[in-house]
Amino acid sequence: MMTPVGRLALLRAFPRSEMLRTMNYVVIPALLGPLLGPFVGCLIVH
Repeated sequence: MMTPVGRLALLRAFPRSEMLRTMNYVVIPALLGPLLGPFVGCLIVH
């Protein structure tokens, strides 16, 4: 639900020419977290 607010903040903070690179810094960690979280959690518990 907060994704549109974050995108709006990025639109206002960065020029349009840097938007793709800036969005990658926001989206890639958000996608990797659910992928790596269970694996890392399993290693910590084990």
